[in-house]
Amino acid sequence: MVTAPAGHAHMMPGSFMAALGRQIGMPDWYLLGSGIDPGAVFPGMISVGQYLVIVGNILDNNHRADFVRAAIRGIGEFNLTGVALALQSAPTLGDALALVCRYGSDRTGIHRFSLQRANGMTCMTIIDNTDLGRCSAVLAETVVVAMEYLLSGYLRVSRENFGVGLRGTPEDHAPDLVQGMRGSITFGQSKNAVTFPSSAEAVVNNGHDAALWDIGVRRCEAESEQTRMEALARSVRGHVLKRLTGGMGVPRLTEIAALENTSGRTLIRKLHLIGSTYQELVDQVRGELAREMLGQGCTVSVTAEALGYADPSSFRRSYRRWYGINPSDHDIAART
Repeated sequence: MVTAPAGHAHMMPGSFMAALGRQIGMPDWYLLGSGIDPGAVFPGMISVGQYLVIVGNILDNNHRADFVRAAIRGIGEFNLTGVALALQSAPTLGDALALVCRYGSDRTGIHRFSLQRANGMTCMTIIDNTDLGRCSAVLAETVVVAMEYLLSGYLRVSRENFGVGLRGTPEDHAPDLVQGMRGSITFGQSKNAVTFPSSAEAVVNNGHDAALWDIGVRRCEAESEQTRMEALARSVRGHVLKRLTGGMGVPRLTEIAALENTSGRTLIRKLHLIGSTYQELVDQVRGELAREMLGQGCTVSVTAEALGYADPSSFRRSYRRWYGINPSDHDIAART
């Protein structure tokens, strides 16, 4: 069984993977090793690590083509409404590409994008934001196919001079990718990239809608801000976890704010933007550590002290609030 790799804590929308799972019948192997309960409602946000495990399961069970096709069909859902709406209504191809470079990575955390121009050609490079392991090739080809749709679809750009460079070998990629591309593909390159004439950036989008473009850009900005606030919440949780596991007790909000180079008041305001509070984040960390410690055989008294409670009674009240049972009932609940 594979498990979610460390170092992929960035959270991304889970709606695309939930939809794909339903499309192929949510087989037993789909969520294997991801830490997502197959019997529960699919989470609204999943980590990049969980996403990569699921994609790995898809590859292992020969559903690669389903994944690529679904990613292209559901690109609006995959990128959330801001990027998708703005792409559809962009004034020109250049505007669309600039938006992808600015906001395309914010909600998924998988890739970031950059543009280089030289000798009359524009090169859009697709850069892995993190180690994507064996999923790198299929994720790169998915973006490349999406770029081809962008260049040759609603923006009506000819594919005659559309070139693709991929880091992998032909064996790493789906055969129908090569067959379906009208542009040239070269393998074993130093980067994943698409190249086209720079003059194409000035091509006017036949589907341009100024009002929708404005709405899409504003949504992108709002989603980007939400992503930054979610990253802040994860960082705060990390600080609290480090203090508690280091035997230093629960840190004061002002201490955490200082670690984040901000004020306590600003930290409160930023967490409020994602509907959270510092105490809620502390409770989340305490609750997770409590279950872990009790599961490892720690007593209620030891666990309460480690989590910074004044006495076991206070810890018991919190535990009942979190899980609806007494901490002494933990083992019984775990077995049922």
